Amino acid sequence: MENDRYTFRALTDSELTETYRQQMKRDFPPNELKPLRMIRDAVKRGIYACTGMFAGDEMAGYAFLLRSGSVLLLDYFAVGAARRGQGIGSRFLRQLRDNLQQDERILIESENPDFAQDDAERAVRTRRLHFYERNGCTDTGRTALVFGAEYRLLLLSSEPVPDADALKQDYLALYRSMLPEFVMQRNIRLHW
Repeated sequence: MENDRYTFRALTDSELTETYRQQMKRDFPPNELKPLRMIRDAVKRGIYACTGMFAGDEMAGYAFLLRSGSVLLLDYFAVGAARRGQGIGSRFLRQLRDNLQQDERILIESENPDFAQDDAERAVRTRRLHFYERNGCTDTGRTALVFGAEYRLLLLSSEPVPDADALKQDYLALYRSMLPEFVMQRNIRLHW
């Protein structure tokens, strides 16, 4: 698998639908999945991108990103179960970083290990944080409670972490692009 040549491209609407139904429902807990219609609507509005990493015709991984101006949120990111542990996730993150324009940056929400229910879950969350850090992401030192899930916020960028106020405005702008204010008020708590 190491010699595979990978291509990266936007998913078609049918690929997006199939990925959501066949993979995302396996890769993410139900409470973390946005409705498919919401994702498709955001793609049509130009604020959401769904990218696949392909080995030939087979999708090896996917990344869904929400955009507000020059800031993106890595909303969903996964490598196919059969290809995990082969460096594909690292390669995919490098590709995302390399495709950023000069002023763009990607925010990443990674489940906070401090709120794990047990040692096994804490280990998985810690391993995920280390994966992001090994691949050039910086811990912003900020956390958030989003729809009941506690996250640590990371940044994938060649630029330094913005100050707390700028980071807060960027983060909230991402959610405002998709959600009404009353939904945000009830479901998003920033720990700044």
